[in-house]
Amino acid sequence: MTVTAAQTATTNVAAHPAASAAPDLETLALARSILPEVEALQARGREALLAVVAPKGKPEAALIEEHQHAAHALSWLATYVDRCARWSPGPNVWTAKASSLRWSG
Repeated sequence: MTVTAAQTATTNVAAHPAASAAPDLETLALARSILPEVEALQARGREALLAVVAPKGKPEAALIEEHQHAAHALSWLATYVDRCARWSPGPNVWTAKASSLRWSG
C-alpha cells in the first residue's frame, strides 16, 4: 500500500501534541501543502458514500445504517480537512459558523 503525503501529514497533524492550540509554523506549512489533496480525497469519499446511501438521489436511512462506518469515516476525514483549512488560510478561507461552513474569502 502506498501512503500519500496527505495521509502522512494528516496523521502528523492529528498527533501534534498541541492539536487544540495554535500550531507551529512547520505544521501550518504542512497543512497548507496537503489541503488540496485532502479536500480532493474528501470529495471522492463523499461521492462514493452518496452512491451507496442515496442511489435515488435522497439518502435512505436503512442504507446509512448499513454503511455507518463509511459515514463515520467521512465525518472523521471532514474534521481533519476542516482543521487543515483553518490552519492554512489563504485567499479562500472557510470558517465554521454554527453547524455549517460559511465562505469568508
